[in-house]
Amino acid sequence: MKRITIAVLILGMSFGSMAQEKEIQRENRKAQKIAFISTKLELIY
Repeated sequence: MKRITIAVLILGMSFGSMAQEKEIQRENRKAQKIAFISTKLELIY
């Protein structure tokens, strides 16, 4: 029973870290898009 509990906890933590990593990637992509559009529109001095 302990092994099953430990396995479930490890799986849960790994899924949580994957979701967090996807969120970071999404934020980075959004920042890159904003930077690209800003430079194309010459909004950055």
